[in-house]
Amino acid sequence: MLEACADVVVMQEKYHPSVYSHRNRYMAEHSDRVIAVYDGREKGGTVRTIRFAHQMKKELREIPVGEIILPGQPGARRK
Repeated sequence: MLEACADVVVMQEKYHPSVYSHRNRYMAEHSDRVIAVYDGREKGGTVRTIRFAHQMKKELREIPVGEIILPGQPGARRK
């Protein structure tokens, strides 16, 4: 897949908790528009990326999804 890429950007060689935030900011800064699949949580990378997009006055499209419950989680049931 990397061979098909026009550019490869390495944000950081070693893991650090802030690397995801830096990646998300970079993606928002270098995008014409941001499309976010968002479950409404008030914390997390998606909402921070949405805020970056607002701050940068980027075109933004939010695709809402319901609460995501994985099999085996407490409260998991089919509707």
